[in-house]
Amino acid sequence: MDIEASLREAIRYETSIRDLYREAARRTAWEGSRRFFSYMERDERSHVSFLEAKAAELRLAGDIGPDLDLAPPLEGERIGEAKRAARRALSGADRGGLVESLAKALRAEEETTAFYRDLVEAGLKGSEPAGEGAAMLFARFLRIEEGHALIVRAELDLASESGFWFDMKEFDLED
Repeated sequence: MDIEASLREAIRYETSIRDLYREAARRTAWEGSRRFFSYMERDERSHVSFLEAKAAELRLAGDIGPDLDLAPPLEGERIGEAKRAARRALSGADRGGLVESLAKALRAEEETTAFYRDLVEAGLKGSEPAGEGAAMLFARFLRIEEGHALIVRAELDLASESGFWFDMKEFDLED
């Protein structure tokens, strides 16, 4: 896939996820969930805008610069903070359609992550130096979307009361 087509596809993925979060925020009755989905929708909206700007940059300059001024991926302590906030927020909450919305969001995040992973692993066809800038761009988006998938999975684990957190068993009723 060439760079221009990759950007178009990335914009399609990010727009789809943005719309998914917007609809989930609109549908949820619980304020804590609405805030979570609204935050994720704003983040995905910023991704769409950023990718659209990079596509315009490619069309006008024939190059994608290395400036990747995006929010850092969710890592380390930021994930821990999100985990603690989610526990407080969901404690005793009416979960309604929350589990279904989170499961749908997780599938979308995993699909988008796989798209970026495929781009990064396969490399991009296209002229230099745009190919180098695009490779850096998509590697950055891969890290961001991996973070999104982690935090959505954590929210889903909590909302579904699965006994897992970030794929780690938290408790056992026989312990």
